[in-house]
Amino acid sequence: MTLDDYLRSSTDTATALAERCEVSAASMSRIRRGGQNISLALAQRIVSETGGQVTLDDLAIGLAA
Repeated sequence: MTLDDYLRSSTDTATALAERCEVSAASMSRIRRGGQNISLALAQRIVSETGGQVTLDDLAIGLAA
């Protein structure tokens, strides 16, 4: 499930998820759209905070090298 799909289908908000993942709301918005590369550590926090509904594979396009 993409991050966008997760946020659209859950009661979670992008702002709340960003806060739990320790990134700005603007960064979470860019990540949601695939417009920002992210570290593996951040990707793992997103996976954890979404209860595994968003996977590393779902985020792989935005992972920094």
